[in-house]
Amino acid sequence: MAWTAGSDVTTGDLITAAKWNTYLGASGSLEYLKTEADKVDDVASGDVTGSRALDTNYQNTTGKTILCVVTCDAENTEAEIHACVESGDVTPDLVVAMNTMDKSTGNVFRAIVAFVVPKDYYYTVKAVGGSESLKDWFEYTLH
Repeated sequence: MAWTAGSDVTTGDLITAAKWNTYLGASGSLEYLKTEADKVDDVASGDVTGSRALDTNYQNTTGKTILCVVTCDAENTEAEIHACVESGDVTPDLVVAMNTMDKSTGNVFRAIVAFVVPKDYYYTVKAVGGSESLKDWFEYTLH
């Protein structure tokens, strides 16, 4: 949809911030619109590997939805990881993502799961085969 100039503006006019903010057809100040547009890429992320472990239950207490991306290594292809999320159960068993180990480099087998955890929900990543080890755990707070 093309922009249509108002009665006091022609298509070739330079629209300044002051003019935009007082223009009757504008739906907000430029300052407000810029603040809202800046939020598009405002995702808090962090490597939480040092504070996370497989087969351990956590609760999302951020007040926002989070995206978890977890990478595990294993010594054999029998290994598997399951991401589990539940709302009221401190021990989540509802599998929302799973991955079987796939050979990556040398003799290392690797699997990655990505899953969303709503605020206040409990979550865990379970090692199913027994030889899995946590490589990376990232959590991204979604606004």
